[in-house]
Amino acid sequence: RHEPIEYIIRDVEFRGLSLEQERPVWIPGPETRDLVDTVLEFKKHWLILSFSCPKDKDKVHILEVGCGSGAVSLSLLDVNVGVLTYLKGEDNIKILAIDDSWRALDLARKNFRHIFGKEGEKEGKIKFKRFPYHDFTKKNVKKFDIIISDPPN
Repeated sequence: RHEPIEYIIRDVEFRGLSLEQERPVWIPGPETRDLVDTVLEFKKHWLILSFSCPKDKDKVHILEVGCGSGAVSLSLLDVNVGVLTYLKGEDNIKILAIDDSWRALDLARKNFRHIFGKEGEKEGKIKFKRFPYHDFTKKNVKKFDIIISDPPN
């Protein structure tokens, strides 16, 4: 079989995190790392982020559309990355990671528990939810400061 090694060994390394991987969930690749790097650029150019997330706002709300294994959201939450703590502080980050696949969401939750523990301190900072993409409206996304997605090609 011509199958990616990540599906065979059921593991992928992403930005220093070891994530479980399985079919049909998309394997994060170089473009996924580029996406995270782009979000991390806001750390360097925090005035841009501050414009969309005023300092008087108590939380930075991030929406990830098509979370798959959770690679992007989990790497943004990882304390080693500390993505938005520079601007708002670690306790003020909220991520909603959505996918239209129950299988992907189960895998993302499993990866969360593997990285942060079942009752980890990150509990409450991220929520995984099934949400059919065709149900999106402007009203659904207005409450988010950052919307990210890395859909399969």
